[in-house]
Amino acid sequence: MEDTTQGKIWRINMKTDGIYKFEQQGVFDFCVKEGIIGIGWSRAISKDTFSEEVTNPKEIQTFIWNLLKDNNKKTRGFSTASNIIVDRMNIGDYVWTRVGSLYKLAKITSEAKYKRNNEEYIEYDIGFYREVEYYDQSFHISEVPGKIIASFSASSTVQNVTDKEGQLFSYSDSLFRGDSNFKINLEDWTEFFTAEDIEEIVGLYLQVKFNLYVYTSTNKRSTEKIEFELVDENGNLYGVQVKSGEVSLNGIDYEEKSKEMKVFLFASNNEVNTNNNPNIIHITVLEVTRFIEEYKHILPKRISSWL
Repeated sequence: MEDTTQGKIWRINMKTDGIYKFEQQGVFDFCVKEGIIGIGWSRAISKDTFSEEVTNPKEIQTFIWNLLKDNNKKTRGFSTASNIIVDRMNIGDYVWTRVGSLYKLAKITSEAKYKRNNEEYIEYDIGFYREVEYYDQSFHISEVPGKIIASFSASSTVQNVTDKEGQLFSYSDSLFRGDSNFKINLEDWTEFFTAEDIEEIVGLYLQVKFNLYVYTSTNKRSTEKIEFELVDENGNLYGVQVKSGEVSLNGIDYEEKSKEMKVFLFASNNEVNTNNNPNIIHITVLEVTRFIEEYKHILPKRISSWL
């Protein structure tokens, strides 16, 4: 078990190798009905290969891993997913899942379990699982934090969602507490929104504060080193690079581009080195935070509704 003072946020794709493999809705509905979140490998063992008396998930996990290895099958996917379910999740953590355009939130209420010789669980291929309490309503995309939405773009079955400042946990917890007035801490806004949202905010900041205009076509195609191009009333070109998470930016990488235009650099971790190049400009998190405070009314609703 991970020793944590605050709960974690997870996201899980309800996809298994059961008979409903190509109908995610079926697996999703079954898990909601049972009050669980789970992963597969329900048919990896049988009473002929492993004693029915053994129900400890850790022992079963070790057995399946050795079985896969002995048969020259890949173990990475199994190890990653089962380690999260068996070892890393904790009671009180929150899990987001999705089916179609609807999202569901659940709170973990049990240690890891493994269901043996249960026809329904085998049918839906649910082996390792946790019991959960599901929030009684589903959520549309506008009601889900950007970082949760973005986390589903990864192909992994289950993963942790980075929540350094605890904003995602606070929001999830507020729902279970019936608090409908949740707002993010503005100073931590970079930890809550998607990379696309942050890019949108920085783009608006540049247009408003520097009287620049976006060439929208440059945002729809791959532009080397920059997100999009902007222009001022005199025809001077500008470029901007925006990085979220823990990615830092170094002006050395933008030396060539800075010969063509001025380049604005923004990093969510505020680690930007302009290399003392006057054509490379560091946009600080504080500058943009003050912009958000002043111009909240012009931000897209999907962003402003959290502020």
